[in-house]
Amino acid sequence: MSLLKFVKSLPADFVCAPIYKKGSKLISGTLSKGKTPLEDSHHRKYSPADAALAMRQNYDLQAIGLWTGIRGNGYVILDIDAELKIYEKLWGEDLKNAPKITSTKKNAAKFVFKIPSDRWTGLRGFGLGDRNYEILWGRQGVLKGLYPGHERTNTPEGEYTLKGDLHNVPDAPESVSYTHLRAHETPEHRVCRLQR
Repeated sequence: MSLLKFVKSLPADFVCAPIYKKGSKLISGTLSKGKTPLEDSHHRKYSPADAALAMRQNYDLQAIGLWTGIRGNGYVILDIDAELKIYEKLWGEDLKNAPKITSTKKNAAKFVFKIPSDRWTGLRGFGLGDRNYEILWGRQGVLKGLYPGHERTNTPEGEYTLKGDLHNVPDAPESVSYTHLRAHETPEHRVCRLQR
C-alpha cells in the first residue's frame, strides 16, 4: 500500500503529523533530520484527509506521524529504543494486541495505545533519560514512511513498517497510562532496569 493510501485509511480521530524527509529545507531554513513534522501541524489538527492533501502538495513530506496526548485524542505511544526483547518478555501480554511500528533500528519498536478520557488529567510523557523507552504523550511518533537512520547506533536509513490494526487500538495498560511509569513499575521491572 502506498504511503498516501495508508494515510487516507487512518482512523478519522487520528491527529496526523506529516513528516519531512531527511535533508528537506524547513520554513525556518534549517534542514530536517527526518522526524520533523510539517510546521502547521503543530498549531492545527490535521485529519488523515488533511495530511494526505498536504503530502500530495509537498513531495518532501515522506512519512506520517501521530500526535499523542489530549490534542491527539488520547493516543499514546510506548517507544522502546533498545532491548526490545527484554520489554516484550516483561510486558508481553500488554504489548501483544497493540499496533507495532519498527524500522531498520534493531531491537527497537513503538506500540500504540489509547488512554480513556477520564484518565487524561495530569498525564505527561517522559523521554529516555536512563531508560531504554519513553512514553510519547503530547508529542508525535512516526507510524509509517521513510526512516532517517540513526547515527549514534549506526542504523541505516530505511522504512517504518507497521503490524497491527490502527482501527482497533487497545487501551493502554496500567504501566503506560500512569503519569510517571517508574513510580508504578513492578519489582520485576525495577530489577531488570537495575541489572543493566
